[in-house]
Amino acid sequence: MAAQSSDQRAAGWAKFIRLASQLGLDLATLKPDLRAAYDGLDDFVNANQGTINAAIPLPARSSLPAQAKALLFVAVVDDRFNLGIF
Repeated sequence: MAAQSSDQRAAGWAKFIRLASQLGLDLATLKPDLRAAYDGLDDFVNANQGTINAAIPLPARSSLPAQAKALLFVAVVDDRFNLGIF
C-alpha cells in the first residue's frame, strides 16, 4: 500500500475540515498543523499495514480482498468514533 499523493492528501484534509465543521467540532488547531496530522496518520497507516492485516484472524485474513479489509478497518474506526470510544 502506498501513501496518498500530495493532491490526494490535500483533498482528504479538506474533506476532514468540512466534516469537522459540519459536526461542530472545535479543532483549536492551526490548519497547517491539522494538515501535518492528516499526513502523519496517512504515513502511520501505510507503515503499519502489515500489523493491521495481522490483526484480522484467519481465515478472513487470507480470503478477504485488500479493499474489503480496508473497508472493515474504516467500519471499526467509524463505529468507535460514533460510540465515543477514542
